[in-house]
Amino acid sequence: MKNILNIISQKFGLTQTEIKSILFVLSILVFGIFARISKIHISDEKNQKFEYNFHDSLFNAIIKSKNSEDIQIKKSEKRVDSEAELYDFSNNKLDGKKQTSNYLKEHSININTAEKSILVLLPGIGPKTAEKIISLRNIKNGFKSLSELTEVKGIGQKKLNNIKKFLYLEN
Repeated sequence: MKNILNIISQKFGLTQTEIKSILFVLSILVFGIFARISKIHISDEKNQKFEYNFHDSLFNAIIKSKNSEDIQIKKSEKRVDSEAELYDFSNNKLDGKKQTSNYLKEHSININTAEKSILVLLPGIGPKTAEKIISLRNIKNGFKSLSELTEVKGIGQKKLNNIKKFLYLEN
């Protein structure tokens, strides 16, 4: 081996250390190319042997069942929301004007004793706002003035002015 290195170093004018370094780099390069080719070949065999169809069909079946459950839940929730909206809105309200005179007369609702079903008849008051009014009324042990209704989230001064004519206070 030393004879071969001496011959090569004399022909190319390189030292034996330089020749060893070049041989080392070339051997690493050849080994790397071989490893890369064999790795590609092995990974191709693995991909070709595995069938994804069965797993894909399972995944799709699970997704479809979850989507149908979600759709059923959303439909039932929507149905409930729609019913609440029906209670909250009348045809007159959809026109932008609720004619409360058909339902209520001036000073016809005692705010301290009215139930939810009566409060929702007020213009702009839905079931949730009616519940909030009743909750605040219970906390305060009855309203002392109608202006206290502005403490209810969803009732501002404008809405209070719209409903004030239908309300009265009595303990």
